[in-house]
Amino acid sequence: MVGNGILISINTKYFYLVDFSGVGYISSFEFINLLIMIVDFVSTKVDLTKDTVELCKAIEIELEKYGEPLRWAVTAVDLKNGKVIVEGVVTNW
Repeated sequence: MVGNGILISINTKYFYLVDFSGVGYISSFEFINLLIMIVDFVSTKVDLTKDTVELCKAIEIELEKYGEPLRWAVTAVDLKNGKVIVEGVVTNW
C-alpha cells in the first residue's frame, strides 16, 4: 500500500502539506527558495530473518524500491508465514 503527498517548504520557515486527501491547498504568496519533496507512505511485507542486522538491511532495500526511506517501523510479525509487516515514509525529489 502506498499513499502520497507533497511537503512544501518556503524559506524553511513555512511548511504546507499538499494533496494528501485529493484536495490540495497552497497559499499564493511569493515563492523564494522553493523546495518540494514528495512523501510516500508505504506498507510492505519483508521476510523474517534471525539476524536483526540482516532484517534491517532487507527492510531498507524493500523501502528503497519506493524512494529514499526517512523512517520505518515493524508494525506486525507473521510468524506463521515468516514475514514482518513494515510501514515507512519515503521521499522522492
